[in-house]
Amino acid sequence: MKRESPSSKANSSDAVGVALFGHPSSAKAAAERALSLDETLAEAHAALGHVQIHKLDPAAEREFQRALELNPNSVSAMFWYGEYFMGRDYTKGIAVLRRVQELDPLSPITGSFVVALLVYARQPEQALAEARKTLELDQTNPFSRGMLANMI
Repeated sequence: MKRESPSSKANSSDAVGVALFGHPSSAKAAAERALSLDETLAEAHAALGHVQIHKLDPAAEREFQRALELNPNSVSAMFWYGEYFMGRDYTKGIAVLRRVQELDPLSPITGSFVVALLVYARQPEQALAEARKTLELDQTNPFSRGMLANMI
């Protein structure tokens, strides 16, 4: 196991930033670079998993599980893991995102993803309640507003 250094931590941060805002190949390279410096960087595993979701790579789940093993309270790893379950297992996705809500109760984007999963899971009453709750956090959230408008 390699010791975390400032450069490995910086590479991990770069990987998360690129995973969110950059090109997938750049995000993958940044995450792999960070992991080559320190395999124990949870956020780098999460960033790599996030890239793999969009490539439909089954290894994504393994990366999220590793990230959460290293840091069970990583909001970004857990959020992306919840996103991973879209179109796969709605019940697991809802459970994971409910945990994210416990860790970060003021995140309207998490609530929006819960709404989507509840809709896909054919739980309209719960989806409607979650959409209203999410709108209380941020009345301008376009996703929640759109989901709520479609349900009413």
